[in-house]
Amino acid sequence: MRRTNTEKAGEVLKRFLESNSIGSSMTQQEAIAIWPEVAGSTIARYTQNVSFYNGTLFVQLKSSVAADAVRTRQQELIDSINKQLGMTVVKEIRTGIKY
Repeated sequence: MRRTNTEKAGEVLKRFLESNSIGSSMTQQEAIAIWPEVAGSTIARYTQNVSFYNGTLFVQLKSSVAADAVRTRQQELIDSINKQLGMTVVKEIRTGIKY
């Protein structure tokens, strides 16, 4: 018997994770984990803390210059994170300065 309605296991798993809170928290953690790569080494060096809540990535930085650089590149950073994750997870980035 030949199957005509087959799907790749990765696609089924991705759909399952997206429909459950497990997938949501995993992608949030992935967004946090890829921040240093997406932001670049200079901004990553000035990053103190990254957290995620309700579509917003909160980034605490040690420098007002670095915070300004993040705000300037905000849409580029959001697009890059979402592209790497393969779905829209981050809708906004908020910065704070912690000396």
